[in-house]
Amino acid sequence: MIGKLTKLLSAPHFHKVDGALWGMLHTFSNAEKRVQTFLDGHGIPNYLPCITIRNARTNAVSRKLQLKGFIFACWDTHRFPGLAKQGNCLARDEVHHVSTEDDIMRSMEAYWKVELLSEHYDVELFDSNETFASHTVQKGLLAGTVGRIMEENGCPVFLLPLDQGHWYAMHNS
Repeated sequence: MIGKLTKLLSAPHFHKVDGALWGMLHTFSNAEKRVQTFLDGHGIPNYLPCITIRNARTNAVSRKLQLKGFIFACWDTHRFPGLAKQGNCLARDEVHHVSTEDDIMRSMEAYWKVELLSEHYDVELFDSNETFASHTVQKGLLAGTVGRIMEENGCPVFLLPLDQGHWYAMHNS
């Protein structure tokens, strides 16, 4: 049986748009949400990756940016040739080429998966080229998911593959 969360993680969340390309925009310091409001106001699809953080002591939930100083957006350079203007709180157009769109979309999917997982687990990104024994989750939201198990401070941590050399380290919350 495949878990509900596993199905969500396997379905692509972002799609290509005719006449526009997904790219990254570099924002001014602490202006990511203002840029998102600007892009929304112009009908430009965008994604600002966040993560859910739980305070272990108070159990309060807050949202924090995963990627400071950047926002993903999908725009047509003919309609909006120079988005990076000071009044828009944008420092520069970072990446916006046909050849890099697939890589940018893969990055967006990875950030989105971390965001989705953070709603259910304490999640952190784990970089490693080490090999760990494979493990298949048997029940729960991630049933059917294949990952790795490692031990940290005597507690098991499930590692879900992100891409080559990167893992989601998921602690049960």
